[in-house]
Amino acid sequence: MPLGNRTWRAASLSVLIFAAACSGPIGVPNPPKPTEAARATAAAPEPATSEPAAKNAAALPKQDPAPEAKQSASRPQFSAAERDPDRLLNLDVSGLAGILGDPTFKRRDRSVRVWQYRDEGCILDLFLYPKPTEYKVTHYEFRSASDAKISGQGCFERLLVRTRAAKQG
Repeated sequence: MPLGNRTWRAASLSVLIFAAACSGPIGVPNPPKPTEAARATAAAPEPATSEPAAKNAAALPKQDPAPEAKQSASRPQFSAAERDPDRLLNLDVSGLAGILGDPTFKRRDRSVRVWQYRDEGCILDLFLYPKPTEYKVTHYEFRSASDAKISGQGCFERLLVRTRAAKQG
């Protein structure tokens, strides 16, 4: 006896609902199963120690107390005003070149000039627009040469160090 159109639809729908129910919730990944080592580590209690923490700390390798101090002794020191990238704003071309030297890259787009400085993964883009008598910096941006996060302050200081070293040597 042939089944009717409604019966086929009902049967198909029932199979789909059953299959969907067996697959688990949508969008929720199954948690990874722990490995044998992870289960053993989780089950093992912490060993009790009778030694004081000071003895354990003494066994650790000693660290240099001030690695930054050694680095800063080898690189030039800049005042807070010199390290402030905002001092570049409103500088003309010659003032900018006096602070950072020649740019790594120059570009002209209609009335704007873009000067770019690069160092160790960071890029400083400076945007110069025409003012009454000459081009001046109106905006700057720090960005990474890759997708890594960078410190604009750190990038600017590296550029200053590079420029000072080029002037001295």
